[in-house]
This record gives sequence, C-alpha cells and structure tokens, in this order.
Amino acid sequence: MGGGIFVCCVAAVLLALYLTSRGGAAPAPPPPAVAAPSSPAPTPQPAAGLPTAAAPARLKSSEASEPAQAAPDMNQLLRELRRAADEIGEPAAAKAGAERFAGAVATLGRWWPRAEVGQRSAMIEAVVEAVYRSSAQETVRAAVLAALTPSATLARGTAGSVSADGLSRALLGAGVMARLSRERDLPPAVADWLSAEYARLVGPDRPGGLLAFDAGAMHALRLAPLRIVGDGTAEATEAQAALTVWFDAAAALIGSGANAARMLDAAVLDALELLMAEGPSVKASKASYNVIGALAGRLRWRAGDDSRLRLLSWFADPKVSTEALSVVTGAIVTRSSAEGVDLSMVLQAGATGEQRAALRESYALAWQLSAAGGDRGAAQAWLTAARELLGQASASGSSHEALVQAARFARLNEGAVNRKRQQTEAVARAVQQQTYGMILIPINPVTGGPQSPAGDGAWALKFLSGERASAGRRDRIRELEGFGGNIGPVDAEVLAEVAMATLAPEVRVDAQRAAARFSGSPAMVHAALKMLPRAARLQSTVQMIENLSGRPVGPATSDRWQIEARRALVEKLIELLAGQNGAYQSIDRLAAQFAETYAAMAGREPSPGGYTDDQAGQAARDMAEAYWLVLRSEAGRLAASPRAPVRLDDIDRRREARFAVAGGLLQQFAVEQVGCAELLGYIIAAESPTRATQAADVLTSMHEQRRKAGTILDQLLIVERSMTRLWMVRFGESEP
Repeated sequence: MGGGIFVCCVAAVLLALYLTSRGGAAPAPPPPAVAAPSSPAPTPQPAAGLPTAAAPARLKSSEASEPAQAAPDMNQLLRELRRAADEIGEPAAAKAGAERFAGAVATLGRWWPRAEVGQRSAMIEAVVEAVYRSSAQETVRAAVLAALTPSATLARGTAGSVSADGLSRALLGAGVMARLSRERDLPPAVADWLSAEYARLVGPDRPGGLLAFDAGAMHALRLAPLRIVGDGTAEATEAQAALTVWFDAAAALIGSGANAARMLDAAVLDALELLMAEGPSVKASKASYNVIGALAGRLRWRAGDDSRLRLLSWFADPKVSTEALSVVTGAIVTRSSAEGVDLSMVLQAGATGEQRAALRESYALAWQLSAAGGDRGAAQAWLTAARELLGQASASGSSHEALVQAARFARLNEGAVNRKRQQTEAVARAVQQQTYGMILIPINPVTGGPQSPAGDGAWALKFLSGERASAGRRDRIRELEGFGGNIGPVDAEVLAEVAMATLAPEVRVDAQRAAARFSGSPAMVHAALKMLPRAARLQSTVQMIENLSGRPVGPATSDRWQIEARRALVEKLIELLAGQNGAYQSIDRLAAQFAETYAAMAGREPSPGGYTDDQAGQAARDMAEAYWLVLRSEAGRLAASPRAPVRLDDIDRRREARFAVAGGLLQQFAVEQVGCAELLGYIIAAESPTRATQAADVLTSMHEQRRKAGTILDQLLIVERSMTRLWMVRFGESEP
C-alpha cells in the first residue's frame, strides 16, 4: 500500500514538473516539420517562456555565471549625466566630467529601455549638452564622442552577430546620432564624427530629415534582426538574449498609446519578414530557427490582426523560404490560440509551390480571409473589380472619360482603405458605387447641339467629299459660320483639323476664325485640345487658341507653347462644362464624388446634404488634404525603410514645391493626390521591405506617365490608377 502511494506521488511530481516546463499547458502536438539544425530540440517554447517587453535583458552566454544586476535609479542616472555635462563645461573639471560622462553613458547604454519617456528625453538632452560643452577641449571632446560610439554595427552585410549588450548600446548610439543630426551648430570635428559613425552604425541608407532619438533608434531596430542571427554562425543562446533586448527596446520606443499593441505587432512582423527573406537558412542556423520561432510565437494571430494577412502574403512571396514558413506555421499551430488551425496546417519543409498555394488557401478559408484582406467575400469582390478596371486601357478617348475613370479608381481606393480597416459593408458599398454610381454621369458631355437641320456631321461630310480646291473649301467654311447655334463633336473635329493642321494658309485662317466663333462650345474646345499634338507651330494657331480659350498662351517660338496651350484649353473646357446645365454638370458631380471618396478615406463624415456645385471643387481639394495628413501621420509612425521609393522628407519637400506652382483648386487637388500616392508607396516599403521594389516601380511608372499626359484630367486618372496598383501590392495580389 505504502509503495503504491509512493509511486503515485512520484508520478504526480513528474507530471507537475512536465506541465510546469510546458508553461502549464496540455502536452503540445508534434513540432514543425523543420528540426533545429544542430540538435533534435523541439519547437521553441510557448509564449510563457519567450522574452517579453517587460523582461530584463539577459546576458551573453559568456556572462551567464555572473549575478543579474538590478536596474539603476533612472533619476539618479539623469542627475549623473547633468552633473557630467556641467563639469565638462568647466576647464578645471572637464577631464573628470568626461570620465563621469563615460560611466553614465555606459550604464545608460545597457538600461535605457527601462527609463520612462520623460526621463529618457531628459537624459538624451543632457547628452547633447555634454557634446556641445566638450567642443572647447580636443581631448575632452574625443573622450565624450568615444563614449557615444558603440563598438557594434547594425549595417547590412556586416559579418558576425551582435550581442545583447552590443545591441542595446548600438540602438542608443543610433538614437543619439539621429538626435544630434538635427543640430546645425555642431563644431566641424563633431559633425565629421557624426557623419562617419552614423554611416558605419546603420549604413548609407539612414533616414533623412530632422530626426528625434526615437526615430533613429527605431530605424536601427528594424535593421537589428539580421544582426541578431548574424551570418548563420551566431550562438543560439546569445541570439535569444539579444532578442530579449530587441523586445525591450521595441516596447520602449513604441510606448503605451492606443495603437501600441498593433505597432509592436507590426515591428515583429517586419522582423519576421526580413529574417525569412534575407536571413540565414533555418536548416543551417539554429539561431535563425529559434529567433523566427520566438518572433512568430510572440504574435497572437487573432481575428482582426494584421498578422493573418501578412502570413497569406508570405505564402505567395518567392523570397520567403518554405523552411522558414514551416517554422512560422508550426508556431501558429502549436503555440497560438488562433481558431481554425490544426496539425495539417504546418507547412512541410520540402513543400512544392502547389502545396504552398494550397495551404495558403486553407488558412484563408479557416480565417475567412482573402489575400487581399478583410472579409473573404468583400475582398474578392474588390479584387475582381480592381483587376477588371486595371485591365482596361489606361488612356481614354476624352478628358471627361479620364475623369470618370479616375472617379471609379478613387472609389476602389476607398474600398481598399475600408478593407484595411476591416469594414466589410463599406468595402462592398464602394465596389458597387464605382460600377453603378457612374451610370448617373454622362460619358460624353462635349456633344453640343446640332447646328444645321441635317444634324451633327452633315457639314463635315459635305466638306470632306466636296471640292478639294481652296476656293471650294473656303465656301464650305463660310457656310459653317452662318449656321448659328452650337457645333457638334464630329463637325468640330473636322474644323479643328483644318484650322490647326492644313497647309493652305487661306483655308487655315478662315477655319481658325470660324473655330474662334464657337468659343462657347465645349465640343469645339475639346476638338482643339485633341488636335493640339498635331497642330502646326504657327503664331496664327496660337492666336486661334487664345481666342478660343480667352487665355494668353505666348509666342509659338516658345518651347512651352503647347504646354501653355493645353493648360488654357483644359481650363476653358472645365469652365464650360461646370457652368452649363444637364450633361455639363457632370464635372461638378464628379468633383463631389471625389470629395465624398477622399472624406471617407480620411475618416471624415461627408457633408449631410452632399456638396453643391459651388462647394464640390473646394471640398474635393480639402478632403484630399485631409487624407494626405492621415497618410503622413501613419508614415511618420513607421520606421524608415532603407528601400523606400521616396524618403519622407523628400515627399514633404516635393509637396511644397508643387504647391508653389499650382494654380486653382484642380491643380491643388492634384498636388495632394500625387502626394497621397507617394506616401502610400512609402508606407508599403516600411511595412514590408520585400515589396519596396514593386512600390517603387509603380511610382516610377506613375511619374513618367504624368509627365507625358495630355491634360491634368488624364493625370488624375494616372494617379488614381497607380494608387489602386499600390493597394494591390500592399495586399500581395498580382495585377491582371
């Protein structure tokens, strides 16, 4: 009896120890298909055993026998830094101050993530003050700068790995150097040190503009995952300790705001993607295997999280290795609480492309998602509509058709924003509006009324089939002048060709006079606009356009005469279309649609009663600015990607430069619109560095097409179409 009790007790103890080693969880399913390269160790431990944002940084393996040190008093450390700065400013105490400063910075380098935001900011300002005060004595300045120079580097392509302590100090150094880069009065020796050391620390693609400590440290943090695992030779225990520091620093830099959890998840996802796409193989590097597993285990993979959509995109990304995906899916199945997953959803290490695609579909079905994001049905409807519209010709036959198409793309872009926000009903509504809402918009508003009893085209047929001699043609033109009323598009196009391209001077002059007579006809202005690329470079042509548009163009000898002529005709056409009733009110309706669309993307409530014709243009411009500000704020919260197609400070400068030459609401709207496209490309690169090249290609194509566009309305279409393409890139979908 006693022996039986003893056996039962031993069994109970062993069971308790086993459950404790598993974090209190039930026995886990088998590990993922990829085994750790150097031992048969199981999949990294569940979340209970992972480093957390609040956990203290572990020491390197070589220091494991040393007792753990308690975090210093941060207020005392701040006082020490300020005292050091004061002493450095006194010649007699400068040397002692430099030594005090070096000791304080060494402590700060290890423990800065533990400081509160206000404490950290005050300590960094004390460091900046010490740098300035050290400039008077060369030896003191050298000691101060040496204390701020981390021995490690986080730049891409660096051999070896970084230790936990080295990483913490490197992140501090990157933040301090970013803060110092704002200073315009640094002594030359300090400026030279800053330029050289900052480049050594983070590489040549460091973020530009006026930076703060947090921005510089966050940029370095994005580079750190590759340095944590090194080139495949890093020790697994050292990589794990460095990863703990990485989590500490990420949590400290992101803070505890409303979006902190989402931003921390985004940082983890970026680190995962970087390691899977560019890091050493998990088959050869145990450090890579463990770090990828730990990062994947840090995420919750719950409904509404960005992690689910990123996983689907990784399945379709050839840069992401199958072996790395095997580790990630293993962590999802064995260590997360994600619903709908089971052991069959661990990707096998040797899976084929078809098997990857099949498992991707299994995750999409289990989570009711599409690779394009959001609810599966709504996302698929958006994807179908986007591919259909993108598959159509990018150039339209008229400026008005271009504006209609631009409005359709804008509605799709609104749907993409709503899908990113996971607002299913709003996605479906935007898709429906881009198709059916345009039925109310006339497709060709430049028809004009018939100017003869026979209707539009009768004069053109008579002119083209009549006498070829100049006298007969001049008679036909004089007949046209006497018809009265309006002119139709067919007759207008023939008249414009004669007026702007015929070789017979007398016929051309008569046609130019007749065309100017119809300056109030949208059909005539539109015909001249279409004919402009083939127009003869003559002063009489310029004079006709000035008479037709009521705007100065300049001499025909100018290299810009066609640009100015196009601008004058477009402005006149818009004025005519917006100022007439019936079909010509479509411009105002389209402007109102742009205002509603951009208001929705900016998260603004639309005008309760809609926008009147007088309000539409101003509202469209204002809502485009509101959406730009939303994107700019989102971009500002992200760490700069070295692969970003446009730097954030360059986007700001370009916007200011464009506004300096923009005239009128239409051009101002275009400035905000193209700025939104550039910000979207920047955000894509920051969120997913492996898609930076695709985003850059879309923006490059957009700018080239805008330069070649015939009218500003064509430019609006090009930019809206490009933004839809960018959303396709962001959602990991292919174009038609």
